Amino acid sequence: KPIANFSMNGPFCVSNPINFNDNSKVIDLAIPADNNNISKWNWNFDTTITSSVFTSSIQNPQEKFIRSGNKYAATLIATSAHGCSDTITKGFSIYPLPSSGFTFSPLYGSPPLLVKFSQTDILVSNTYLWNFGDASGSDSINPLHTFVDSGKYQITLTVTDTNSCISNPSPKAIIDAEYAFYDIFLTKVQAYIDADYFLHVGINFTNNSNRPLTVADFIVNIENDPG
Repeated sequence: KPIANFSMNGPFCVSNPINFNDNSKVIDLAIPADNNNISKWNWNFDTTITSSVFTSSIQNPQEKFIRSGNKYAATLIATSAHGCSDTITKGFSIYPLPSSGFTFSPLYGSPPLLVKFSQTDILVSNTYLWNFGDASGSDSINPLHTFVDSGKYQITLTVTDTNSCISNPSPKAIIDAEYAFYDIFLTKVQAYIDADYFLHVGINFTNNSNRPLTVADFIVNIENDPG
């Protein structure tokens, strides 16, 4: 008679490959050792979360589950070479991935530039790994970092929780630690004097600087044309 059994290896996280390892065996002293084996495996991976069933017929399948929840179940029907079978079902949970979102300030500035980083979903039990894009990093939750050299740096954060679930790569934020230069190109200037002798000036320009313009002051000199 076969005895169905299997083990599961995680971590049990959303979209993470989970290995299901067959440990079934046949216990029957009357059958010669050469025929004392399992010849067929039928797996069902059932979840009431998505109302779906995944199946497999290989001995040691690997599956991914794209939604978190605690109502997953794996069932193995192990069949011997003589057609006898046994069934076992085990339940398991799938955990969500931790968040790796963050903010930082300032967004840009001249080096040496001190930047404060803040994780948006803090759990002290999680571990945090920052990559500042300049061959340095930090394992602090909300680190401070100084960018010494001029350049643009891509920042990533990886978070691991107590279930060994690892966050998806965070969006790569770009820190601009370059010296400021300003280049403004005037594309159109219009001026007229209204009936009350007020001068109105309209200016269109293109900002080619490496910084946004928050205040633009234009001085207009008006000279009388003696002609």
